[in-house]
Amino acid sequence: HKILPFLRLASFEFDDDSKQVCTVRYFFRKALAGCNASGFQEGDRIGTESYITPEPLIVFFHGLGCSKYDFVGAVDRLPKASILGIDWPCTGILESRHFEEDEAIVDYLVNSRGDFNFPAMVEFAYKAVKTILQDLGYDSRSKFTLVGHSMGAKLATLYAGTYPEDVIALVNVEGHLHPSDPKMAIKLLNDLQRDMDGKDESVSEAEATKKTFQRLQDQFLDGVPNSDAIAKWMQVMKQMTSAKGFYAQARAIVSEGEAVPDRLWELFVKLACTEQAESAVTVDQARSEAFVPTPKVMHIYGERNREALSSSLTLYRSRCDKRLTIREIAESGHFPFFDNPDEFWAVLDEWLSQQGLWGCNAPKSNAS
Repeated sequence: HKILPFLRLASFEFDDDSKQVCTVRYFFRKALAGCNASGFQEGDRIGTESYITPEPLIVFFHGLGCSKYDFVGAVDRLPKASILGIDWPCTGILESRHFEEDEAIVDYLVNSRGDFNFPAMVEFAYKAVKTILQDLGYDSRSKFTLVGHSMGAKLATLYAGTYPEDVIALVNVEGHLHPSDPKMAIKLLNDLQRDMDGKDESVSEAEATKKTFQRLQDQFLDGVPNSDAIAKWMQVMKQMTSAKGFYAQARAIVSEGEAVPDRLWELFVKLACTEQAESAVTVDQARSEAFVPTPKVMHIYGERNREALSSSLTLYRSRCDKRLTIREIAESGHFPFFDNPDEFWAVLDEWLSQQGLWGCNAPKSNAS
């Protein structure tokens, strides 16, 4: 009930001859406190001459079969920041017509980009975020903290590497980037393919996909009957997720792992370990549009996944030293914001404060 007043829609076209219109669902909540004393008044443009928003802006990317509602806790727990959560195509759906519209977007990306893969999804996210921020009155060059969970962390990492000028900080929440990490998406596609191979000829592929999708939800609930996090995940999958879109996202995860298995973890390490000495940066360089500062980077994981992620954690600690902050959330698994929300949001709030990302010292914009 808290998030519905902030639910919005934005539409954009891809830059080609197709004129394909994409509608993205998102929620936005403007910062509730912390910046009024800096001279900003209601109605001022949010972007500034330094391209940093007067109040911190955090953008959330959700995981496979999830939705923007995973981050509803930020509404109450991060009052000093403006928060934006977007849905990937075929997720977070509230109206039946959106199922067909979103599946058309997936088909368009397959046909025009060769596949519904991570680069295509990042392109979608870039155009969606830019459109939303423009609609909200932000300067097009405003920076933000990007928080991604699971698949969303993979996409957030690729986004930060593709559009580094946008991202001032990157937070990887349970994003399994290394080839040694768990590979749930492969099993999902193998189960789907087995069902496709064994289906009756009278059953359409779409019907068989929906049936497999429903059985998957039942298996998750039966496997962890007392998990509130899994119950919430399955509720979103059942009511707000297209089966076709779900498996398209799973294929995108598998395709990334097969085509370029080392890209994401190497990119994450590069983002976390590339240090630009502030003393070596001149004022003129800092003001230059070509200057792109290195983002702050943090990795958050659940205590119950410590062993499963041991290879990645060892690698990150050995390669990144103190440049990468790694935090474990106690008594939690793959969904730390559901399993232990008090600690999760406190850790994120504390880290943002330590990195100086809560500051409201940006100069007032002269934009009209």
